[in-house]
Amino acid sequence: MGELQNSIFVLFSLTFLWLQLDSARIKNSINVAKDRNTGPIAEWMNTTKDVLNYADPEFAADKLQCSRQKFNDLFDCCKKDREIFFSNASIARCNKGGLRGYDSFLVNYNLNWYQSRDTNAINLKSSFIRSTLGPAMCFVECIFRQEKLIFRSKTVNYDKLMTKLTKEVKSVATRRMESIINDCRLNVEDLPLVTIKTPVKKCLIRPLMLVQCLRKQFLFECPRNKTVHSTSCNQSKLNLRYCEIV
Repeated sequence: MGELQNSIFVLFSLTFLWLQLDSARIKNSINVAKDRNTGPIAEWMNTTKDVLNYADPEFAADKLQCSRQKFNDLFDCCKKDREIFFSNASIARCNKGGLRGYDSFLVNYNLNWYQSRDTNAINLKSSFIRSTLGPAMCFVECIFRQEKLIFRSKTVNYDKLMTKLTKEVKSVATRRMESIINDCRLNVEDLPLVTIKTPVKKCLIRPLMLVQCLRKQFLFECPRNKTVHSTSCNQSKLNLRYCEIV
């Protein structure tokens, strides 16, 4: 009987100790969450005139390296064809202009490749971004000009873009398309810079950012009967929300 009482006492003590430790862990987690408003994470999330960084730490337990994520694998999470927004003639003309090799930005979401491994930001004035992402921005600007999607004021003709996408992207309902374009418009028009100075010339930033925003949104738009439900697909979608710039 004495041995049984001792065993019960030891078990009770261990349980009490475990509850105390778990309570401390939860309390510490809450403190860490509060520190996001004032600590290093808040600094990491700041947006300055030249740096784009809207990555949201609420979407992941640990800080991801967004540049290493393979978000284009999400196309395999929806069993439908990938729509192409722009004509082959426009792409061919812009490829002839010395901007060959940037077609991928029209059909894929590539923006995360250019996010810093340390901060997940995109510094628009860094020599790396100007020499790598800059030419891609020139290419997409060329496409928009070929498709008559830019006014003389260098602003995007969103009404014409809406008409075009409604025609080209059959898998998204018109009302939903309006919502997607409006969301991307707000994100893109809020960008801190209008142009980027590449090694060759100045180019508009917004056309490429707009296309990338649309590509990102379409990765989430999939008919229910064509959606692949898997742990990897769900996690990739969460990671994309975490890493999104526009």
